[in-house]
Amino acid sequence: MNKKTMDSKLRIFRSYGWSEDEIVSAIRNQPLCIDVSEEKLEKGLDFFMNKLKWEPFELAKYSNLLGLSLRKRIIPRWMVIQCLLSKCLIKDAISISRVLKLTEAMFLQKFLVKYKSKAPEILKLYQA
Repeated sequence: MNKKTMDSKLRIFRSYGWSEDEIVSAIRNQPLCIDVSEEKLEKGLDFFMNKLKWEPFELAKYSNLLGLSLRKRIIPRWMVIQCLLSKCLIKDAISISRVLKLTEAMFLQKFLVKYKSKAPEILKLYQA
């Protein structure tokens, strides 16, 4: 990665209030988190920090999440979890980072198959 691109990505982190230590921690935890496109980095930071209200130190611990697809993985799973929470089918103590790390098969079994009779709309929600 050239210096201009690296500086631009570091600037994106800083624009979300990240300290140098938090940036270094994120890169140490998952070196490829800095390798994502600037657009993907910006969208990921926006989602986790503005929508989910995570602090930089929290996201730095799970910086591998910045490499996941918002459209294909993060948002669909988050929507399923929100639906299940709204129906009081799961506890709010569930860790979204753990949910995002599950394989597709494990996620389907644990959250879709298990609750399909109590919340039949979650399959359509997930597929949409």
